[in-house]
Amino acid sequence: MGIIARQSIKASIVGLVGVAIGAFTRLFLYTKFLTVSEIGILETVVKLGILMTPFFVVGAPQVILRFFNRFKEKQLNNRLIFTYAVLIFLIVTPIASLIYLLGKDLIFSLYTEAPELANYFLLPLLVAITYGGFSFLRSIAVVHLRITIPTFLSGVLDRLMIMVLLIAYGVYGLVTIDQFIYLNIIVFFGFPMLFMLIYLALVIKPEVVKPKFDEAWNIIKESSAYNTYLIFGTLTGVVISAIDVNMISGKLGTSLAGVYTIAFFMGTVIEIPQRSLTKIIYPILNKAMLNNDVVEVKKLYQKSSVNQFLVGAFMFLVVWVNIDSIFAIIPNGDSFLAGKLVVLYIGLGKLFDMTLGVNRQIIELSKYYKFNLLISIILSILVIILNLIFIPLNSELFGGINGVAFASLLAVAVTNILSLAVVWLKEGFLPFSSQMILVLIPIFMFYGLSAFISISNPLLSIAVKGVIAVLVFVGASYYFRISEDFMLILQLVVKRFKALLS
Repeated sequence: MGIIARQSIKASIVGLVGVAIGAFTRLFLYTKFLTVSEIGILETVVKLGILMTPFFVVGAPQVILRFFNRFKEKQLNNRLIFTYAVLIFLIVTPIASLIYLLGKDLIFSLYTEAPELANYFLLPLLVAITYGGFSFLRSIAVVHLRITIPTFLSGVLDRLMIMVLLIAYGVYGLVTIDQFIYLNIIVFFGFPMLFMLIYLALVIKPEVVKPKFDEAWNIIKESSAYNTYLIFGTLTGVVISAIDVNMISGKLGTSLAGVYTIAFFMGTVIEIPQRSLTKIIYPILNKAMLNNDVVEVKKLYQKSSVNQFLVGAFMFLVVWVNIDSIFAIIPNGDSFLAGKLVVLYIGLGKLFDMTLGVNRQIIELSKYYKFNLLISIILSILVIILNLIFIPLNSELFGGINGVAFASLLAVAVTNILSLAVVWLKEGFLPFSSQMILVLIPIFMFYGLSAFISISNPLLSIAVKGVIAVLVFVGASYYFRISEDFMLILQLVVKRFKALLS
């Protein structure tokens, strides 16, 4: 896993920088300069645009990821895959845009508690086009094992530009709130797509060729069934990830959607390492699946599970043991304190997802990929039903925005258990290994130690507990040899550090 280790280090460093910038922007600038309602409006139009994205890309990014290596192995012209994807995007986007514009009144009539959203009806369309375009361009970079620049563009640069925009609005008053909301979408989604296009043209230089009829038919024959399933699979996926804020805005109003947004961000911080690892492991896993290398697939599966459980547990505990201190230091923290349980439920869901490794990716790359669609359909229906059940509940633990987060936790658990069962029954292996038990050692050590630490200054409390978490997890991982990849990364870091000192 040498290439995985190297690429993961680069992408993880970039990802962590992006997390730091994003955390500062969301927790300190958004909460200082925007009201909870304004945050809710911005997040709702973004999530609505993401819900629409599958109708604009119709599976083109996933087709590139799945079939690029297959065509390469068969010595076919894999440049045709890019041509196919470009044509899909260029043909479908105008049609989907027209359908949205014709149906906008019906769509926004669903937001009975947030009529103000209709004033921003163009923004979801802009999100769908630019977010879909970036996903398409990023897939080209991923199949060439280039993930650092895409991660930088959509993870660091976009957040830096939003930070500048927030300062221009909140500190200097250079733009109005409406202008800020529109510019936010352009900067966060439009610019990364533009820069990604320039990067591909200058560095990777993918070629779009004019296919012959038999070649075009070969691509359609190879990918049509898979692409059809992907359209519905991707749609159900975004329903699961983006329906929450939209349902909150529609039934509870944009103010509670704003509270949920900030709390949800805190809970999702822990999955950042998973994103980097999954992006780089995908093409390698794909190759192993093509070669029917069961031993390598099982090895990647179990290693991903251990690594993600270790890192996910570390990040979840750092957030949760400091949760009161975090709310104490963010501007207007009392306005967002209602989202404390949201952080817990979302964080547990992300940790559960990380612990079970790359099960969904294995299914997607196997001949049983149709099971992903079935699982996703069940899950999307389940999450909507659960939200409808929990949102109206008069319960501090399971009602309102807490109910939405709890519904998300249940949905993630169901998804992963079903995916785990498919991999086990069809491929014959599980992600669990004896090393996973060892991960419990630093978890209990740190959580036990943090219970005895009581520091009134919130900043000092976060710093002290953060240092203790690093010492406990790194020390335990080194002493008990929990993860081979972690040890390799640690050795590389120490080697680099020694080189800098010499």
